[in-house]
Amino acid sequence: MLSARVLRRLPPERRRNALRFWITAAGLLTPPASRLEEIAGALLAAREDAQPLVAWEGAVVQRQGDLLVLRAGGVSDTSTPRMPELAWHWRRRRTQVLPPPFGSLVLEPDARGPLDLDALGPTLMLRERRGGERLRPLRGGPRRALKQLLQEARVPVPRRAQLPLLFDRGRLIGVADLWLDESVQAHAASRRRARLLWRLE
Repeated sequence: MLSARVLRRLPPERRRNALRFWITAAGLLTPPASRLEEIAGALLAAREDAQPLVAWEGAVVQRQGDLLVLRAGGVSDTSTPRMPELAWHWRRRRTQVLPPPFGSLVLEPDARGPLDLDALGPTLMLRERRGGERLRPLRGGPRRALKQLLQEARVPVPRRAQLPLLFDRGRLIGVADLWLDESVQAHAASRRRARLLWRLE
């Protein structure tokens, strides 16, 4: 991996030379001049959460946050795994295993946990991010865009793509084990409380 920040500090010719050396040292074909220029220019200049990529014969360079990642193969090899929408009947099973690389979710009973189990419907729907999701993480606070929360918390870009989202009757109520919507947060009168754990195997 290479740091985009470090590369951007180099003059254009040194930047291209550094990229050529990095790629050939990995045993891969040097990209055509046009592709090399694309990596040295547009890919480095793209915003941090864009995850742009440049592919050529036998190799792909992808930007992930501040890092450039080099892979052998074609564009199809870099496609992000997708998580199908899943129904979690949490009263029957407190652990929901997700397809790789999304890990698993666990509802662990906890007398001091932040989640009010009595506020949940019998079935939670799980899916990946699609964009535009919002929730209210602070009681009495404003609804916040998930994208903004992730940026403020500096969640790495590759990790954002893995986050399972929890929906209850069409409303976003949880983002992995990072945030819970106020509608399901425990309070002093909550009788059954739990903690939501996200485990990446």
